[in-house]
This record gives sequence, C-alpha cells and structure tokens, in this order.
Amino acid sequence: MKGNVAGIKNLTDRLKKVIKKYLRSEVDSKENRAALVQRILKTLRKIISVPANLQDTLCEDFDPTSLLDDLITEDLPRLLDTILDHRGDDQSLYDSLKVYGAKISYKWISEMEDGFVDGVVHAI
Repeated sequence: MKGNVAGIKNLTDRLKKVIKKYLRSEVDSKENRAALVQRILKTLRKIISVPANLQDTLCEDFDPTSLLDDLITEDLPRLLDTILDHRGDDQSLYDSLKVYGAKISYKWISEMEDGFVDGVVHAI
C-alpha cells in the first residue's frame, strides 16, 4: 500500500498544529515535548502488550514490549523535534520523514531480530 503523503497540502503546518494541540500548552518547550512523549508512551503501554495466554511462549531473554518501549522512548522525541523544528517547505519535511521512517523501521526490525536470535540462542 502506497500513500500520497507528498500530495498533502500544508503538511508541515498541519503536523505542527496537531502536535501543538497535544502539547497542551501554547509554549513549545523541551519540557512540554518531553511531557507529550510520556503521555504517548503511557497510552502505547496500554495498547502494546503480549496477551497473557502467549507470555509462556516468549523466549526468556526476549521481551518485545520492553524493546518497543525503549525504542519509542528514544526515537519519538527525535521525531517530534524533526517536525516541530522544521523550517523548510513541505517537500523537504516529507523527504526528512521518509528517511527518518526508513531508519527507524530498520532499527526496530534489527533490534527485534537481535532480541529474538539472542533469546533463541539462550534457550538452546
């Protein structure tokens, strides 16, 4: 499935408006951004979980929810900064987000793969 994000008019302004709405403050500060990240993490922790009936099937040293939590904690602030600090046109933001998304996807998949392999190795 391929979207046409580049075709969205005023992408930069729209993203900034949505994020600033959730900052719950007219002031865009490092502290408010950190508070927003914590609220998002709190919500994601409720959503992202391994069902109780599958807990026993996980490798002992592999916890995918903890891994995702760590990665989100590390990467979400950078994503917010990329959007809120952007001073170019929509196309340059789109290009930045595309590169950023590819890097995050690769990092997450690599970390999941490493954790899974390490868990399997320890189980053997």
